[in-house]
Amino acid sequence: MRDLESVFIVPQLVTPSFNIDAIISIGIPLALLVIGAENAQATGVLMTQGYKPPINEMTILSGIGGVITSFFGGHNANIAGAMTAICASKEAGQMEGRYAAVVVCGVLFSTFGLFAGSVIPFVAAMPKVLISTVAGLAEFF
Repeated sequence: MRDLESVFIVPQLVTPSFNIDAIISIGIPLALLVIGAENAQATGVLMTQGYKPPINEMTILSGIGGVITSFFGGHNANIAGAMTAICASKEAGQMEGRYAAVVVCGVLFSTFGLFAGSVIPFVAAMPKVLISTVAGLAEFF
């Protein structure tokens, strides 16, 4: 068994470097993916559940969030379609109180993000078959 070293990693500011090839090959496809897939999925779910989502504001805020997270080495911050479906579903409680599911989800994701450096060595120590299976199930659901 491998030695596990678990450490807390403090978020660090990353100065972006602009490269036209990266913008064309990564930036534009990711922007289209976020707008066309994630935001569209989240909007459809919210409308199906009886909400009237502010579509333009959601798209603008996810763009601003993406710019902010890029300075910390993160990827685009967007409206997660699958998470929106879970938090907006009937299983999350009465419509007026479903915001609590969003708060809990946000706290859990933020906490995991802060401690990801401590968790990664444990995940890396797991058998590769188990990691692949869990990752596949996460994508399936």
